[in-house]
Amino acid sequence: MTSRAVPRRLQLSIIPVGAFDLEVAALTPGDRSGRRTAAPVYAYLVDTPQGLLLFDTGCSRTLMADPRRILGAGMAALTPMMDASRDYITERLQAMGVDPAAVAMVATSHLHFDHAGANADPAWAGATFLVQRAEWEAVRKAPHQYPDPGLAPPAGARLQLLDGDTEVAPSVTLVSTPGHTPGHQSLMVRFERGGGVFITSDAVYTRAHYDPGHVGAAVDPQQSAQSVARIQALCQEYGLVPFFSHDPHQAADEGWQMAPYAYAAHPFPTSS
Repeated sequence: MTSRAVPRRLQLSIIPVGAFDLEVAALTPGDRSGRRTAAPVYAYLVDTPQGLLLFDTGCSRTLMADPRRILGAGMAALTPMMDASRDYITERLQAMGVDPAAVAMVATSHLHFDHAGANADPAWAGATFLVQRAEWEAVRKAPHQYPDPGLAPPAGARLQLLDGDTEVAPSVTLVSTPGHTPGHQSLMVRFERGGGVFITSDAVYTRAHYDPGHVGAAVDPQQSAQSVARIQALCQEYGLVPFFSHDPHQAADEGWQMAPYAYAAHPFPTSS
């Protein structure tokens, strides 16, 4: 009798990788309240038939230890609340029982320091990096907006530049959502039994920004509004629940479970 491999089950884990203490104005241009908030930072692990996909890598060890070295004194009001021995992405994966070297694909929503700072980690030397071409080119055109050199893949890794929506595995699609940055992309995960999760990354910072008329910080606000409208349409079409990048309340308010828990099917939290 010929043995047959059991197909991998599509699973998604949400991985907290620290937080920032910052003024609300950093997320909402024009806010003059002076209020501060603790904005979480996340990475995401998807177990797919094509292997493990890591969506975003979080901050670099350098930024965690010495933020001024990366961000400069001008951003001193942006305070990382993270510990490299606990919150760095490879530490988080190992705590989940995942060998970081087993990651086959690293997809970057965009190349800002809190989403791509750990891209250069040598653990990803065997991985394929998936980045929108417009985002890769934006680093060359405006390097001051991408201060962490850790955004570049490590030696040995393969860089694949994308032009628009790309299905990287069955029911796992990188969705072009420009506006926050020129080549921003989000992640859509659809499960076999219906529904799924739409990881917005910085296309939508918080629940308050899930509105084309009230977008967060963006290099192109009009394009950002169009991306938010598209996310809403996709969530409606496929019955997806959106998960926002820096919302300090969503996880607790809606009952999201963090890694090592893995979402594989309903039930999902129901966003209001």
